[in-house]
Amino acid sequence: MSIRACKVAEQIKKELAIILCSLAYDAGLGVIAITQVKMSGNMQSAKIYISLLEGKGAESKMLSLLKKFSGTIRTELSKKLYLRKLPSFIFVLDKLT
Repeated sequence: MSIRACKVAEQIKKELAIILCSLAYDAGLGVIAITQVKMSGNMQSAKIYISLLEGKGAESKMLSLLKKFSGTIRTELSKKLYLRKLPSFIFVLDKLT
C-alpha cells in the first residue's frame, strides 16, 4: 500500500469505529472492534476486518446488519471524510480474535 492509502485506511478505521459502535449498541450486539482496514492499490475498495468482543453467536447477524446498512454507513462516513470518491466496503469477519 502507498503512504496515501495507509493514511486513508487509518482515517476510515477511526471514523468507522465510531459509527459501528453506535450501530451495534442500537442493535444490541455488544462491542465491535475494527481490527484492520486494507485498501486496494487504486483505493477503490477497502476490506474491513471486524470482530465482536461479546456474543460469539451473533457474527452472522452482524454481517447481515452491516450489509443492510452499508448505504447509511457510507453516507455518514462521506460526511466526515473529504475524499473525491469513497471506496466500496467489504466487511470480513476477523477469525483471529
